[in-house]
Amino acid sequence: MQRRPAMDNKKKVNRIEDISVFSDMTYSHRFMTIKYYENELKKISRQGRRTDLERKAFVDVKDNTRSKSRQKLKGNLQNEQENRQKLSEVFPPLPSRDRVARQLGISTATLSKYRRIIKLPDDLLQSIASLLDERRIPFEAAYIIASLRDADAEYLIAKIEKNPELRIDMEKLKNLPVKKMSSPA
Repeated sequence: MQRRPAMDNKKKVNRIEDISVFSDMTYSHRFMTIKYYENELKKISRQGRRTDLERKAFVDVKDNTRSKSRQKLKGNLQNEQENRQKLSEVFPPLPSRDRVARQLGISTATLSKYRRIIKLPDDLLQSIASLLDERRIPFEAAYIIASLRDADAEYLIAKIEKNPELRIDMEKLKNLPVKKMSSPA
């Protein structure tokens, strides 16, 4: 049985502080944090990029126009690599949602729920954050509301905000019509 390398105390403390900080945040701050991580993931992700074109650009071609475009592309790639290097110095690379979830101290399922919620328009997102902070709705209800059609979500949130004593019936909420999710092309 192999032993895992020991983590130095400084790393342990930083990781524990990160976890406690996220759990102590208000929901609006949590949503901003998740958005930040999402943007950072998009910056360093290679998903959806045409790597075949990048490879083709490095093939020796004697045509001047291709040489110029190859040099331009090579310069762009170098800039991108430099940006990634700078980003990894300031912000550790985050190759997957699992790593983000681990860094925040939440499960990947919870992270996925946050990711669904942050896709709401800003006004709805702020309303949901305030309702969550006031403990007027549970997190699971916010997740289900995020999957509703925007008009239905707006109506439901307005109703909850106007009537503080109103309690959500989760079974009825689960049966409301949801958005049609677009399939990837």
